[in-house]
Amino acid sequence: MTAREMPRYRARKEWNGLDLFDRDEGRLTYISLGSTLAETLLKWGMKDAGGLRYSAAQGVANGIGDIGDPVDLVKLGRWNVESLIDTPYPKVPEYASAPRRIYWELTRRCNLNCRSCFNRQGGISDEMAQSTILKLAKQLYSAGVYEIRCTGGEPTQRDDLFEIMEGLYQMGFYISLASNGIYSEETLQKLMKSPVDWIILSIDGGCEDANAEIRGPGNFARVVSTLKVLREKGCRIRINTLIRRGHFRYHHLKGLAEICEEHGVESLNCIPLRPMTNDPTTRDLQLTPAEFKEFIMGLKQLKQEYNIKFVTTLDLELTSEQDRIYLKDRSCAAGREGAVISPQGDIYGCSYSPASDPDAVVEIRQRYVAGNLLEEDFLTVWNDSSRWAIYRDLEIYKNAKCKTCDYYLRRRCIGNCPIMKEDPGAFDPYCYLHLI
Repeated sequence: MTAREMPRYRARKEWNGLDLFDRDEGRLTYISLGSTLAETLLKWGMKDAGGLRYSAAQGVANGIGDIGDPVDLVKLGRWNVESLIDTPYPKVPEYASAPRRIYWELTRRCNLNCRSCFNRQGGISDEMAQSTILKLAKQLYSAGVYEIRCTGGEPTQRDDLFEIMEGLYQMGFYISLASNGIYSEETLQKLMKSPVDWIILSIDGGCEDANAEIRGPGNFARVVSTLKVLREKGCRIRINTLIRRGHFRYHHLKGLAEICEEHGVESLNCIPLRPMTNDPTTRDLQLTPAEFKEFIMGLKQLKQEYNIKFVTTLDLELTSEQDRIYLKDRSCAAGREGAVISPQGDIYGCSYSPASDPDAVVEIRQRYVAGNLLEEDFLTVWNDSSRWAIYRDLEIYKNAKCKTCDYYLRRRCIGNCPIMKEDPGAFDPYCYLHLI
């Protein structure tokens, strides 16, 4: 059975309701306990095309108007939904029963050497073989992982990338690809024929000079050329761009927004500089709180002018579009709704953390690495919160100022980022609320 022949929806039991994942749109809907059938169908879109074949009125006629548990809707078996996923561990509010998205670093090799990258390039001798990757992926699928993001390094540096993506597609995953967009003609044509649902490319500026500052000369035009071709594929496309000094104000981002709109890009993801970089001098480009506020205000203006979605972190003005899969309830999704797998099988919460650097001080790196999936069962590692404390223990690692802040309490902000300073519970260096 191929992914196209599979049911459109996947359903997974959570602590207070049900995840319903739309495989066609890569979108999660969370249905809380105590929902009425009408509310549930309204959330699901009430689309017959999606296989949800009963209207609210028909449901009431069948005697299932108010439901105490939305799981019952799946168990009724009347809709185009796979069998309910119910992992054999207690469901708790601190983390999802399995990651909703996995960022799979298939390789550390790359054809660029970007100053800001967290990746430490390495050889291929210790990369997981394709057979090992697909065997582990079956474990992830059974646990209820919805999306696999193939990343790296540069994932297209693996000769077997397209065979891996085809294998993931046949299992039923929603597949995304994070890449630098610098391809040979042969690779680009393979990508056009691949089953990837969502492509994320990196451009670090709206012109050659700005992009070259981070990614090296000559790459800007090549990525824009790649965009022109990929537009014909018809899949979702996102641009990632690094926010740093010299590239954060309205007029800096305007050029990139114009490129996105011209080439049918769905969203522009603005990523503030993180301390894990190839070039330590790049850290000097990190914004001050006042500059970050200026960036957010510029983003707010761009959102009114362009028909694309803008995404960023620490969004205190509510300009950022919500992730289609992550709920981000009370904190970042890292280690709570999502995880990263390294080429060597290590699993951790965030690529931007010291976990991504094999040469980091062992004591520091161990705070972020939860385990190795070549040595331990995936669900065993995921459900041991002591290994993920840096992301899940909000009593210790959520800054005290956040816990009394109205923005955080009203879910307008996810609070401090635990990988921005040596102290994971430190006040976030981008937060500008203390300036107001």
